Amino acid sequence: MATNPVWPTENFKSDMVIQFTRDYQGPGMQGFEGNIFFKERSDKQVTIQYAFCGPLWCTDYGQELSNPNASSIAILDPNGQALVLGLRKNLCDGDVVKGILFYEDQGTIDARLYIKQGSSFQEAALLQYTKPFQAEVESILQTIRSK
Repeated sequence: MATNPVWPTENFKSDMVIQFTRDYQGPGMQGFEGNIFFKERSDKQVTIQYAFCGPLWCTDYGQELSNPNASSIAILDPNGQALVLGLRKNLCDGDVVKGILFYEDQGTIDARLYIKQGSSFQEAALLQYTKPFQAEVESILQTIRSK
């Protein structure tokens, strides 16, 4: 994916980094018995986070995407209601798909990011943002890369 020469770089996963504009705040990646991550735009219009935790520790990734060719996925929203994320954006490095963003396009947008790990795509982050920030979110996600 790409780097931005102006944006600060920080750890995203044990083996990956990400870049944000200076409009973002929050601890980023932290953890003692595994990693969790939280960043939010200062005006609260974008949140990018993960906390894939079991009873004893947290891991960098959630569930594997069962069908990497899927055009949509079903999730539970923060209220426990079923929600279909019916839009898909491939995040590519050249012609190679390195990540997949599934999202919906109504009101506050719920989205899920999957990143290629070996031969599969693993759930990497939960996002929530408003529609005017779609391009900014995609630009940030394009900066994710291996350390």
